[in-house]
Amino acid sequence: MKYFEILGITDRGNQWGLKNKEYNISILLNIHHVDLALKYCDRVIGVRAGEIVFDGPASTITQEQIDAVYNGTKVPTMGDGE
Repeated sequence: MKYFEILGITDRGNQWGLKNKEYNISILLNIHHVDLALKYCDRVIGVRAGEIVFDGPASTITQEQIDAVYNGTKVPTMGDGE
């Protein structure tokens, strides 16, 4: 089994996605930038207060489901400078 450490993910773009395909491995990624998750991830699990709100393909998630995860607060994106 191959292991590697991923640091500075926002600085290196989609390097973790490339490693995923290069090594044919799954990557569990905790990311709060919804735009990046929807762009690069095949599957998204949305959690609110310890409960799974959404679990499925990124291509099928709706704005209503995203809103349920964030409960009316601003949804983090890379444009927020975080």
